[in-house]
Amino acid sequence: QRTRGVMALCYGDPARVSDEAFRNAVAEMERRLELPYFWDAMTRSARGIVDAYTLGGQHGLWRQAERVLAPTQLVYGGRDRLVSYRMARRASAAFRDARLLTLPDAGHVAMMEYPEAVAQAFRELLDDCGGS
Repeated sequence: QRTRGVMALCYGDPARVSDEAFRNAVAEMERRLELPYFWDAMTRSARGIVDAYTLGGQHGLWRQAERVLAPTQLVYGGRDRLVSYRMARRASAAFRDARLLTLPDAGHVAMMEYPEAVAQAFRELLDDCGGS
């Protein structure tokens, strides 16, 4: 049940998750829940995310993004329930050389829902940068 909740939160369409992938996710969740440090790690991760968005000054997340010189590929799912499109647009503006791929039917894990489209966007970025 916990795994279904996570899938519903992260996927634009949880039906895209194959039975095998769901079974693997359940097994992984069960494995992690047995780790003695699981809840502490989850709590610290959540706090770290909040801190990253609220930290001010030169160490703030957006200030750091402004200093990135490399071309940056951003991927946003139109059904993302964790990150708003406003945040994706802000990120696109913060990075000097950003490309924003928006996948309207994807959720927070667009790269898992639409791996071909995301891979193509990264291949194009690499091609444009002279990489192969």
